[in-house]
Amino acid sequence: MPQIWAGMDIGKEHHHCVVINERGERLLSRRVLN
Repeated sequence: MPQIWAGMDIGKEHHHCVVINERGERLLSRRVLN
């Protein structure tokens, strides 16, 4: 079963979310407004 990891960077104006797979490839990178 493939594994993925998600991380969040919290900021004042927006947050940033990134999801990577087990090979370190970026699957999702998105800026999210507060």
